[in-house]
Amino acid sequence: MPASEKESTQIQIPDKVRRIELSGREIFLVPTAHVSLQSVEDVRKTIQAICPDVVCIELCEPRFKNLVNREIWKQTNLVQVIRQGNAMLLLASLVMASFQKRIGQRLGVKPGAEMEEGIRQAKEVGADLVLADRDSQITLKRTWYKLKFRHRIRMVLELVTTLF
Repeated sequence: MPASEKESTQIQIPDKVRRIELSGREIFLVPTAHVSLQSVEDVRKTIQAICPDVVCIELCEPRFKNLVNREIWKQTNLVQVIRQGNAMLLLASLVMASFQKRIGQRLGVKPGAEMEEGIRQAKEVGADLVLADRDSQITLKRTWYKLKFRHRIRMVLELVTTLF
């Protein structure tokens, strides 16, 4: 990219965006919050200004599928989830989703809207889309098993009371 083009691109992208040069490539990091209209706007402006070859979204495959198909949860087999020992993980995911949804309703933005915008903009500029996150179930399981018993009990109580 010519120097004059780089300068104009830097002017157009939000101040929070960080540019990193690595092995002769430019990487732009867009800090976002999952429930923020500003994050949606920052993602849109950055991708439109830069027209990148690749857009990385901090999502794993299962969360990506849930994001692009909001009705997929209806296909969840609860008996299978319980048999696999994932009931607590499902409960934790539901509570987090419910919490984010309530915050989103207050702020007027859908949880994950910044990721949806990244996906939409990647398609618009013809960029490859890369899902750049470990499966969230792995993270939740690791966290759960590292908790002491009393912390697990407390977390279960917190999760249940959050539902009501």
